[in-house]
Amino acid sequence: MGYVINVRRILRCFEVASGLHINFQKTCVMKVGKEKSWATSMRCNKASLPIRYLGLTLGGHPCSKLFWSDLIHRF
Repeated sequence: MGYVINVRRILRCFEVASGLHINFQKTCVMKVGKEKSWATSMRCNKASLPIRYLGLTLGGHPCSKLFWSDLIHRF
């Protein structure tokens, strides 16, 4: 679990340097590769693909029409 402590330290350095605050209750952790229980250690939510980020879908099948329909509708 040392890696989780290091990630939190890095995020804290970001907060101090930028003046911004990370809201861990609104933050989601997503596994990439091997599954780890970071979400509980960092006190934030778990997520899995596909997700929406800044109004766009991440993950899924980009070859399907349904994947692009929301973006096309916005334009």
